[in-house]
Amino acid sequence: MDLGGGAEYAPGVIAGIEQLDARILPAGVLTFTCMAHGEVGSALAVFSSLARAVVRMLTLADEPASFDDAMDLLAA
Repeated sequence: MDLGGGAEYAPGVIAGIEQLDARILPAGVLTFTCMAHGEVGSALAVFSSLARAVVRMLTLADEPASFDDAMDLLAA
């Protein structure tokens, strides 16, 4: 997995993906080509949540119907 960002955030990204139900994980290679981070919001938990949301988005049958539906992908 190429994260395109600081190696210190890799454990958070991997932890987030590992928390997903293995049955929804698609086969293939997931590459993050760039990441933004700063003093606020640069925690392993944030990158873990974002990784889960990205994989969930990639496995949805339909796009979220609303902004709230999209934000729900971060919460679960």
